[in-house]
Amino acid sequence: KVYLNPSKLDEKLSTVDLFRSSVESACSLIRNHYTQDPIREELSSCLDNFSKAGQGLLLRTDEIRRIKKNIEQLNSTGVAAFDSATGQITFEVPDGVDVDTPKNLEMWSQGTLDANDLRSGESKLPSGRSIDQVRESMKLNKDDSIYASTFIDRVGPENLTKIGDQNPVINKEASTIGEILATASQTWDKEKSKRNADLIIGSVDDKSEWDRIPILNEMI
Repeated sequence: KVYLNPSKLDEKLSTVDLFRSSVESACSLIRNHYTQDPIREELSSCLDNFSKAGQGLLLRTDEIRRIKKNIEQLNSTGVAAFDSATGQITFEVPDGVDVDTPKNLEMWSQGTLDANDLRSGESKLPSGRSIDQVRESMKLNKDDSIYASTFIDRVGPENLTKIGDQNPVINKEASTIGEILATASQTWDKEKSKRNADLIIGSVDDKSEWDRIPILNEMI
């Protein structure tokens, strides 16, 4: 299980932001002080290092905020659970999924979020995003193996041909889903590859499902 207290995390991130801003201000004051005089090489190097460290902190806090937003959206869709007494969001990551790094957790949560929105079949998506935002996310992350595997597992191989309009000319998801499927399949063993292939074929083998064959063709 993974736990997150959004309010407490916001407090920590605000503290980091204040620290980063204070360092940037101090560096700026020092540089301005030496506007008319050459800065010693050692001092210049030190200020450059502070600046790089500040940019590193900014990138990391932005990453954490993206993950936090994903988790909050997962909560709004019912994938995660919120405890009002503790202010804590809890969710479970499936066995075999490596979320030991921030990047992996971000990709898992994004794949779960995108798949959940597409599976809903609703005009108003559970996450509150627009369908264009979901499509953009799919295109952006289609080459990431954790995102792709999570997306396919969450949608369900048997449901892939049911996503979007049944007219392949109008369908805006099929080609990207095909690319996501290609990325995910590289992580599967022979058993899972066969099982998922059977599920995909089974989704169009009944006469009532033949209208989805063009979508499958678009995917592959």
